[in-house]
Amino acid sequence: MLAMVVNDNACLLDKRGALESIVGTPPGASSLLQGICGERTNMSNDKYEQGLKIRTQVLGEAYVKRSIENADDFTRPLQEMVTEYCWGHVWGREGLSLKERSMINLAMISALNRPHELKLHVRGALRNGLSREQIREILLQVGIYCGVPAAVDSFRLAREAFAEADAEASS
Repeated sequence: MLAMVVNDNACLLDKRGALESIVGTPPGASSLLQGICGERTNMSNDKYEQGLKIRTQVLGEAYVKRSIENADDFTRPLQEMVTEYCWGHVWGREGLSLKERSMINLAMISALNRPHELKLHVRGALRNGLSREQIREILLQVGIYCGVPAAVDSFRLAREAFAEADAEASS
């Protein structure tokens, strides 16, 4: 047996890493525990539902619906964790607006060279009220602090995202 603590929860794992028991699981902990321990626990769905609403608002209904519907036994825990923790617990906080969070995300995702996520979040930034000029300024800042190659790739991907958004708006 291995005892570990995740978000103030006691997990007892057997030698294979299978969950034996959970002690004192607060609302919202089950997706993370499921991802680590491989089993679903009872939970309050408040943060998941809040995350689903914000995720849909930012990334678009079609993308979110497709991501959730295409989840299988292997990827479902990741989808649940992303929705609950990323979108419910973090994006759902009051300290920053969705627009400000989009600005931060564009810079970080560009710096990390995550092209799929960058295109997705450029479209989200537009939905959150950023102008193309603001996105350009963020990407210029990336070029200074993260390197010109990161900015070049990010500008190219942003143009592709703009074209997709324009085509969607025209249809």
